[in-house]
Amino acid sequence: MTPLCPDVASAPLTGNELNFSAGPGALPLPVLEQVQQALFEVPGQGLSILGLSHRTPWFRAVVDEAEDNIRQLLQLPKGYQVLFLQGGSSLQFSMIPQALLQTPAASADYLVTGYWSAKSIDDVSRFGRLNVLWNGASQGYRTLPTADELRPNPDAAYFHYVSNETVEGLQFRELPGLDSVPRICDMSSDFL
Repeated sequence: MTPLCPDVASAPLTGNELNFSAGPGALPLPVLEQVQQALFEVPGQGLSILGLSHRTPWFRAVVDEAEDNIRQLLQLPKGYQVLFLQGGSSLQFSMIPQALLQTPAASADYLVTGYWSAKSIDDVSRFGRLNVLWNGASQGYRTLPTADELRPNPDAAYFHYVSNETVEGLQFRELPGLDSVPRICDMSSDFL
């Protein structure tokens, strides 16, 4: 079998590799070795991690531990739910208006500050009215709006923005929007 990337596949990992790009980061060598072992057999389970059902007590314990860790890191009270969802922010771009725009007359305020927020507006009009408060496309997404430039609708169902536009290198340092309107923020590049 020929490796997909022969030059990379033949290079030994030293454990000192770093990844500063947005998205996945480099894992320490001991973690990679543990994953490698689990591909053959999860200790005490007798099966590969690829062969274990998501319904097993072992997997349930993994999910419970992950939730407990998130609750501790965020100091999240028991009254809040932790959801593990597939699809990332792109899936949420359609789920948010579907869930929060209850009538076709309902509207949502959006900021379009870069690549990711521009993607977030595609599905909104299928469920209600889209109100783009600010769009930085004409400036090539080189700046973020100031509070003085925004005129949020106090009757909007929600206010949506992306906190960290990784493609353009823009990041909000202050919380935009009105306290009286629910804020929906794609924080996938800032979270934890």
